[in-house]
Amino acid sequence: MAEVEYKGLKIGGSKLLLIIPLVGTIIGFLYGGFEAYNRYLAMEKKINNFVSPNLSHIDKHITMVGNQLNIIEEQFSNLKEADLLVNEMIREKVNSIKSSVANVSASVHDAKIELREDITGIEVSIDDQENRLKETLNSFEESIEKQERRIKLDISSVEKAMDTQNTQVKEDLNQAESDMAKQEARNRQNIEDVRGVISSFEIRMDSKVDRLDLKIVTLEENLDMKIKQALTNPLLDN
Repeated sequence: MAEVEYKGLKIGGSKLLLIIPLVGTIIGFLYGGFEAYNRYLAMEKKINNFVSPNLSHIDKHITMVGNQLNIIEEQFSNLKEADLLVNEMIREKVNSIKSSVANVSASVHDAKIELREDITGIEVSIDDQENRLKETLNSFEESIEKQERRIKLDISSVEKAMDTQNTQVKEDLNQAESDMAKQEARNRQNIEDVRGVISSFEIRMDSKVDRLDLKIVTLEENLDMKIKQALTNPLLDN
């Protein structure tokens, strides 16, 4: 390890590491002391060269300020008296307000008592109304239940009657359909019979018309013959 020798004094590396910062600190301290000494000398020079200024105008200003302070003190005294008067008036007002508040509190207390009594009466009335309403509702519910039972019985009887009526209607419809089918068959037969009667009537009428036409033709021929005979009769000349 490196060593430094000064005037027969040897200093090893580890000690050197401790001494170097210490030396730096000492040097910094000496430099700071030197700077402080220089500043002290400069300040002493300025003090020696200092000339006392003329303070007469400051004395006048102080006198004027003293007068103003006296005026302010007098005004402050007046303000203090006014403040005492205002405090007294405020105290009287506060006492008056306290008295009014006390009266109002008493009135409010009485009003609260009356209000409690009114509320109690109203609550009792409400309870009575609720009880009567409950009784009315109970009776109404009982009436509704009775009506529902009667309606259910009526519905049941109506359903039974409707079932019976539906059965009867179905039977009547079946009977009517059967009767209608029979009547339709009879109507068809009647129509066929009428058609046969009409056909035979038409045949007979045609035969009669033919015979009538033959008779007319024969009658016309006979008439023509008689006319010719009459025209050729020699007796007609006379």
